[in-house]
Amino acid sequence: MSESKENGNPDRYTAAITRSAPSAFVFLLDRSASMEDRLVFGEEKTTKARAVAFLLNGMLEELVARCRREEGYRNCFDVAVIGYGGRGVASLLPEAPSDPFFRKPDELAGAPVGTERRFRERVLPDGRTVTTVTETRRWIEPAAEGVTPMHAALKETHGLLRRWIGRHAGLPCFPPVVIHITDGEATDAGEEELSLAAARIRGLATENGNVLLLNVCLARDGEERPGILFPASEAELPENPRARLLFRMSSPLPGIYADAVAGLTGRPGGTEYRGMGYNTSVMGLIGLLNIGTASLSLVE
Repeated sequence: MSESKENGNPDRYTAAITRSAPSAFVFLLDRSASMEDRLVFGEEKTTKARAVAFLLNGMLEELVARCRREEGYRNCFDVAVIGYGGRGVASLLPEAPSDPFFRKPDELAGAPVGTERRFRERVLPDGRTVTTVTETRRWIEPAAEGVTPMHAALKETHGLLRRWIGRHAGLPCFPPVVIHITDGEATDAGEEELSLAAARIRGLATENGNVLLLNVCLARDGEERPGILFPASEAELPENPRARLLFRMSSPLPGIYADAVAGLTGRPGGTEYRGMGYNTSVMGLIGLLNIGTASLSLVE
């Protein structure tokens, strides 16, 4: 395992993602009781737990599709989905013999727990709207119960990534990306402990850069409203300890993400943004997920 500074030379975060030098994604999901609160998703209201599970299943489908080739699946990265709530901290993916948490694309492809329908609308050149229905795979089931052991989940994530980086020591691997989705406050630690736990995750590094930790906090009241995505400084945030903590916990985004962030937020490129969202709507969460997995463009 190696460790390095979060701001480094421009050659970092540029490595191709290959079978011989893979990368990793960790999705860290709050499943406490507050995720039963409802929000607007599409044209209806549903629980935060169901909306997030639906979005993550779509993201896993895309991750698997990116590695599919005529000869099979190229295992260019490992994927873990970790949930934390009333039942503690646990993997949310189907079991596999290769690792307690990480799954490879071919393992995910062969082990969904079910399927779900997805609807897509397209406007034809003649102005007609056509709706198509597809069956996609489902790996994550929604759940919401109990307390919020966020600190324990961050510690588990650190250990998981420390071992992953150790197994790939000396390889020019694009650093793992952690996307943490929550809507509440930790019940097992204070701000200082949480900030330190996040810093330990960000301090882990491959030969190509530090682990990237993105944090998104869903709006508490569940209503669609403007949130804050990818701030460049704490001054952009409200005078709220929860918002400021989230900023400190999140990674500065390297330059390869700048154009995508600028395109989403309308702000200029060339600025160092933090990988965070605060009081985020579902649409904001989708934007953050898309940018958080932008390294998929480096898959060969």
